[in-house]
Amino acid sequence: MFRNGLELALVISPRMVSVIRRFVEEIAERLGADDDLSSRVALTAHELLENVAKYGVASEGVLTLEARPEGEGRRLLLTVTNRTMAGHIDRLRQMFRDMDAAEDAFAYYFHLMNSSAVDEPGGLGLARIPAEADMRLALSLVGDEVTISAASGVFTPSPEATR
Repeated sequence: MFRNGLELALVISPRMVSVIRRFVEEIAERLGADDDLSSRVALTAHELLENVAKYGVASEGVLTLEARPEGEGRRLLLTVTNRTMAGHIDRLRQMFRDMDAAEDAFAYYFHLMNSSAVDEPGGLGLARIPAEADMRLALSLVGDEVTISAASGVFTPSPEATR
Protein backbone atom coordinates (compact mmCIF):
# COMPACT_ATOMS: atom_id res chain seq x y z
CA MET A 1 0.00 0.00 0.00
CA PHE A 2 1.18 3.52 -0.65
CA ARG A 3 0.02 6.89 0.74
CA ASN A 4 -2.55 7.69 -1.94
CA GLY A 5 -3.59 4.18 -2.82
CA LEU A 6 -2.73 0.57 -3.25
CA GLU A 7 -1.10 -1.80 -5.71
CA LEU A 8 -1.59 -5.57 -5.58
CA ALA A 9 -0.03 -8.19 -7.85
CA LEU A 10 -2.29 -11.22 -7.66
CA VAL A 11 -3.05 -14.69 -8.87
CA ILE A 12 -6.83 -14.48 -8.75
CA SER A 13 -9.16 -17.37 -8.18
CA PRO A 14 -12.93 -16.85 -8.40
CA ARG A 15 -13.18 -17.45 -4.63
CA MET A 16 -10.70 -14.63 -3.91
CA VAL A 17 -12.65 -12.00 -5.85
CA SER A 18 -15.08 -11.29 -2.98
CA VAL A 19 -12.28 -11.07 -0.44
CA ILE A 20 -10.34 -8.59 -2.56
CA ARG A 21 -13.56 -6.65 -3.22
CA ARG A 22 -14.04 -6.07 0.52
CA PHE A 23 -10.39 -5.05 0.89
CA VAL A 24 -10.70 -2.54 -1.99
CA GLU A 25 -13.85 -1.12 -0.41
CA GLU A 26 -11.96 -0.54 2.86
CA ILE A 27 -9.06 1.14 1.04
CA ALA A 28 -11.47 3.40 -0.89
CA GLU A 29 -12.96 4.53 2.43
CA ARG A 30 -9.46 5.24 3.78
CA LEU A 31 -8.85 7.34 0.66
CA GLY A 32 -11.84 9.49 1.58
CA ALA A 33 -14.70 7.91 -0.34
CA ASP A 34 -18.12 7.84 1.30
CA ASP A 35 -20.07 4.57 1.67
CA ASP A 36 -21.75 4.93 -1.73
CA LEU A 37 -18.56 5.60 -3.68
CA SER A 38 -16.54 2.94 -1.86
CA SER A 39 -19.30 0.42 -2.63
CA ARG A 40 -19.27 1.38 -6.32
CA VAL A 41 -15.47 1.08 -6.46
CA ALA A 42 -15.75 -2.35 -4.83
CA LEU A 43 -18.33 -3.47 -7.41
CA THR A 44 -15.96 -2.29 -10.15
CA ALA A 45 -13.04 -4.21 -8.64
CA HIS A 46 -15.24 -7.30 -8.40
CA GLU A 47 -16.21 -7.23 -12.08
CA LEU A 48 -12.68 -6.50 -13.33
CA LEU A 49 -11.09 -9.17 -11.13
CA GLU A 50 -13.65 -11.76 -12.22
CA ASN A 51 -12.52 -11.11 -15.78
CA VAL A 52 -8.89 -11.66 -14.81
CA ALA A 53 -9.82 -14.92 -13.07
CA LYS A 54 -11.75 -16.11 -16.14
CA TYR A 55 -9.77 -14.75 -19.07
CA GLY A 56 -6.33 -13.77 -17.80
CA VAL A 57 -3.25 -15.81 -18.61
CA ALA A 58 -2.60 -17.87 -15.46
CA SER A 59 -5.25 -15.69 -13.74
CA GLU A 60 -2.51 -13.18 -12.92
CA GLY A 61 -3.14 -9.48 -12.70
CA VAL A 62 -2.18 -6.23 -11.04
CA LEU A 63 -4.80 -4.07 -9.36
CA THR A 64 -4.15 -0.47 -8.41
CA LEU A 65 -6.42 1.97 -6.63
CA GLU A 66 -5.29 5.54 -6.27
CA ALA A 67 -6.71 8.87 -5.22
CA ARG A 68 -5.78 11.64 -7.61
CA PRO A 69 -6.18 15.28 -6.59
CA GLU A 70 -8.52 17.22 -8.84
CA GLY A 71 -9.33 20.80 -8.00
CA GLU A 72 -10.60 20.91 -4.42
CA GLY A 73 -11.46 17.21 -4.50
CA ARG A 74 -10.20 13.82 -5.55
CA ARG A 75 -10.96 11.22 -8.15
CA LEU A 76 -10.47 7.51 -7.53
CA LEU A 77 -8.84 5.52 -10.31
CA LEU A 78 -9.03 1.74 -10.21
CA THR A 79 -6.88 -0.08 -12.77
CA VAL A 80 -6.49 -3.77 -13.52
CA THR A 81 -3.75 -5.04 -15.85
CA ASN A 82 -3.35 -8.60 -17.05
CA ARG A 83 -2.35 -10.68 -20.05
CA THR A 84 -4.91 -12.54 -22.14
CA MET A 85 -5.37 -14.37 -25.45
CA ALA A 86 -5.92 -12.65 -28.82
CA GLY A 87 -9.56 -13.79 -29.08
CA HIS A 88 -10.38 -12.11 -25.79
CA ILE A 89 -8.63 -8.93 -26.88
CA ASP A 90 -10.78 -8.78 -30.02
CA ARG A 91 -13.91 -9.25 -27.90
CA LEU A 92 -12.77 -6.48 -25.51
CA ARG A 93 -12.20 -4.06 -28.37
CA GLN A 94 -15.71 -4.74 -29.66
CA MET A 95 -17.25 -4.42 -26.18
CA PHE A 96 -15.61 -1.03 -25.65
CA ARG A 97 -16.71 0.17 -29.12
CA ASP A 98 -20.26 -0.89 -28.32
CA MET A 99 -20.23 0.70 -24.85
CA ASP A 100 -18.76 3.93 -26.22
CA ALA A 101 -21.41 4.08 -28.95
CA ALA A 102 -24.28 3.55 -26.50
CA GLU A 103 -26.12 6.75 -25.60
CA ASP A 104 -27.24 5.40 -22.24
CA ALA A 105 -25.18 3.02 -20.07
CA PHE A 106 -28.27 1.53 -18.39
CA ALA A 107 -30.06 0.95 -21.69
CA TYR A 108 -27.01 -0.81 -23.09
CA TYR A 109 -26.62 -2.94 -19.95
CA PHE A 110 -30.29 -3.97 -20.05
CA HIS A 111 -29.99 -4.69 -23.78
CA LEU A 112 -27.13 -7.10 -23.04
CA MET A 113 -29.07 -8.79 -20.26
CA ASN A 114 -32.06 -9.32 -22.56
CA SER A 115 -30.26 -10.33 -25.72
CA SER A 116 -28.40 -13.29 -27.05
CA ALA A 117 -25.21 -11.21 -26.80
CA VAL A 118 -24.71 -12.63 -23.31
CA ASP A 119 -24.27 -16.07 -24.88
CA GLU A 120 -20.71 -15.01 -25.72
CA PRO A 121 -18.31 -14.97 -22.77
CA GLY A 122 -17.66 -11.65 -21.08
CA GLY A 123 -19.17 -8.26 -21.53
CA LEU A 124 -22.06 -8.11 -19.10
CA GLY A 125 -19.81 -7.39 -16.11
CA LEU A 126 -18.01 -4.63 -17.99
CA ALA A 127 -21.31 -3.05 -19.03
CA ARG A 128 -22.44 -3.22 -15.40
CA ILE A 129 -19.63 -0.87 -14.29
CA PRO A 130 -20.76 2.34 -16.02
CA ALA A 131 -24.44 1.44 -15.51
CA GLU A 132 -24.45 0.54 -11.81
CA ALA A 133 -21.16 1.88 -10.47
CA ASP A 134 -21.18 5.14 -12.45
CA MET A 135 -17.48 4.71 -13.23
CA ARG A 136 -15.99 5.74 -16.58
CA LEU A 137 -14.04 2.94 -18.27
CA ALA A 138 -10.97 3.13 -20.49
CA LEU A 139 -9.16 0.34 -22.33
CA SER A 140 -5.47 0.18 -23.18
CA LEU A 141 -3.91 -2.67 -25.15
CA VAL A 142 -0.22 -3.42 -25.67
CA GLY A 143 0.40 -6.81 -27.27
CA ASP A 144 -1.38 -9.36 -25.08
CA GLU A 145 -1.48 -6.99 -22.09
CA VAL A 146 -4.85 -5.49 -21.23
CA THR A 147 -5.32 -2.51 -18.93
CA ILE A 148 -8.82 -1.44 -17.95
CA SER A 149 -9.15 1.71 -15.88
CA ALA A 150 -12.26 2.93 -14.12
CA ALA A 151 -12.48 6.52 -12.92
CA SER A 152 -14.92 7.90 -10.38
CA GLY A 153 -16.36 11.35 -10.48
CA VAL A 154 -14.69 14.04 -8.42
CA PHE A 155 -15.59 13.91 -4.73
CA THR A 156 -14.71 15.77 -1.57
CA PRO A 157 -12.86 13.42 0.76
CA SER A 158 -13.98 12.93 4.32
CA PRO A 159 -12.02 15.02 6.85
CA GLU A 160 -10.51 11.85 8.38
CA ALA A 161 -8.96 10.89 5.01
CA THR A 162 -7.25 14.24 4.47
CA ARG A 163 -4.90 13.82 7.45
